[in-house]
Amino acid sequence: MSNSFYQLIGSSDDFFVNTAGDLGLGGSPAARLHVQKLEQADVAIKITNETTGHDTTDGLNLEVLQNGSGRLWQLEASSLIFGTDDTARLTIGASGTVTVDTDLSVAGDIDATGDADITGNTTVGGTLDVTGDSTLTNLSLSGTLGVTGATTLGTAEITTADINGGTIDNTNIGATTPGTGAFSTLSATGQITSTLSTGTAPLAVSSTTKVTNLNADLLDGADWASPQNIGTTTPGSGAFTTLTATGNVTFDTSTLVVDAANDRVGIGIATPATRFEVKAAGADTWAQKWLNSSGVQIGGLYQTTAGNGLFDMLSSGVTTVRLNSESGVSTTLDVQCDGSILAGVTSSLSGTRHNFANASDRQLVVRCTGTTAGKFWIFGHSTDASFTIANQGGAGVTLADGATSWASASDERLKKNIASITGAVAKVAALRAVTFHWNAQADAEPKTPGVIAQDVLAVLPEAVVQQVTDDFPEGLLSVKYSELVPLLVAAVQELSARVEALETP
Repeated sequence: MSNSFYQLIGSSDDFFVNTAGDLGLGGSPAARLHVQKLEQADVAIKITNETTGHDTTDGLNLEVLQNGSGRLWQLEASSLIFGTDDTARLTIGASGTVTVDTDLSVAGDIDATGDADITGNTTVGGTLDVTGDSTLTNLSLSGTLGVTGATTLGTAEITTADINGGTIDNTNIGATTPGTGAFSTLSATGQITSTLSTGTAPLAVSSTTKVTNLNADLLDGADWASPQNIGTTTPGSGAFTTLTATGNVTFDTSTLVVDAANDRVGIGIATPATRFEVKAAGADTWAQKWLNSSGVQIGGLYQTTAGNGLFDMLSSGVTTVRLNSESGVSTTLDVQCDGSILAGVTSSLSGTRHNFANASDRQLVVRCTGTTAGKFWIFGHSTDASFTIANQGGAGVTLADGATSWASASDERLKKNIASITGAVAKVAALRAVTFHWNAQADAEPKTPGVIAQDVLAVLPEAVVQQVTDDFPEGLLSVKYSELVPLLVAAVQELSARVEALETP
């Protein structure tokens, strides 16, 4: 044939024409045109033109995959159109959007992850589930309609009991008479929003029975006075007799916030972080005011110009702040208008500003720990002007009237298990009398005389105190120098006895 040719490559089965005129590529044909591969691989028919190019990634492929699946594959960034009677019926856009240009009737389910745009009638025997938006002219649905985006319906007959998700707008669903398309029950887990302008009620209910539960928020005992307001100021004509909320309550963003989930209340603050918070309006303002029964302010919390807080109690009498342990019990602590502080007494003692006492022996008790052993007393005597500091064991020191040094408690009536010190001379001989610098001192400073605590611990442990610190976890030793005096007295007595023995003929 002129201007025509054919070429055979490889075996005779690469290009085969049988006696019936069937054409086979890759093997003997079983149809008018049969393309096949004998090995395990994908096989395709590629269609290209001058616009698409003719590389492996161009044009349109009709493929049979290795797993046996068939695929019509558009390799170009263009639409794939299906039609009948020279008319487009179904279009798949380059972005994946599917447009049905006529009626759609599906006996099973439809699951679309993108948008659905159908201009004809839509009949679905199963479930219609659209992740994106959907535009449906006429929908007849026996299963469930689930739409994540917006759904626009023309005239529609929906026979399902549930419409899950999405927004349905544009027109009416069903008719006004149940049984011809209207909902007998409408259930929604999300919001139902009306865009009607003011003046038209967005919800019309012909029943006179009050709604006891609307969107899970109880509105018992209330009437709807108008589309804008719930209730009025007069009970019986729309106001709430009781307002109960099981969730959060917010008035005007931050005027009053009740955080029910965390049991918190905020006034002036949108997100309270503790049980009760009040935010001042600004500098030099009261965050809180406390009024008496006559409406006169008696105290409150105040923010200064610098932003600091003041706890202020206002009083024209004697006491500004009074703290009692419980109702009916005598005063525990008073802060008076003149600045006096009273603890355990009801009035200032003569000539004093700070009074810590009880009615019997004028004691101030300080507890250093939670145990009885952690207490010590500072008290004056009612019979003289001496001043005593004592510990829980009853021992202590006294500063007598007119004295310049402390006297240690030593009355025999305060003591038990009394025993004499023996071997005092040997014990004193074991002590080193030294002068030294403290580690924190400079070498040029005067030295300090003293003894070594470890020496004292070996002969008179009663005169050594051991205290555990961070720097000395094994215990830091201190010497009670006054406790060495009895040892020295005993040593002198022993030496005196020896002298007397030597002098006796």
